[in-house]
Amino acid sequence: MRSIQAEVHSEMTLKKSIFTGFVAPIHDEDGAKAWLRAIKKRFPNAHHVCYAYVLNDGMTVRFDDDGEPARTAGFPIAEVLRKHDLTDVVAAVVRDYGGVKLGASGLVRAYTKSVSEALEGAVKVEKQTLLALSCTLSYPLHARLEAFLNEQFTVVKTHFDTHVTVSLHCLERDYDRLVQDFHDKAQAPIDLTITHRETVYR
Repeated sequence: MRSIQAEVHSEMTLKKSIFTGFVAPIHDEDGAKAWLRAIKKRFPNAHHVCYAYVLNDGMTVRFDDDGEPARTAGFPIAEVLRKHDLTDVVAAVVRDYGGVKLGASGLVRAYTKSVSEALEGAVKVEKQTLLALSCTLSYPLHARLEAFLNEQFTVVKTHFDTHVTVSLHCLERDYDRLVQDFHDKAQAPIDLTITHRETVYR
């Protein structure tokens, strides 16, 4: 699945109501709730702040109509995120009511369009797994492999003691190929230990 690189927004006016749509990347529910509190603080006089967020590869979905008729705001926002195959994102639409009622179908269209227009300006990024690796090398072997390590991995730290311990990062999708290249280059089996995994978007 994908997420977005940074917060984006859009604004439109429909029958005197102003709809300001926001979409932002998040990592967890606490992050979503904190972001929503900040949006509400920015628009203290808004009539409605409707939202949805998606986490855990689409397994966690929350939405709120914030006073609009049931399933005319939060649910359509969530549907836009789902149709874009997004996860770890939160979307909110701030409505400044202009005094003209839109009806249920009009509200669904308005909230859907507001989030869709915001997403038009978003840079989509793929969800990937980053591996943290560690290996211990002799000084001669490190000298022979140093250029290769810097070209093929992200070298995070190099510690010099009786041996050289190197901390590295690589994407999980590249791991098998890099390990094979590593062993071929070293001309010997090397213990390349996975110490940590984390989700990244690139």
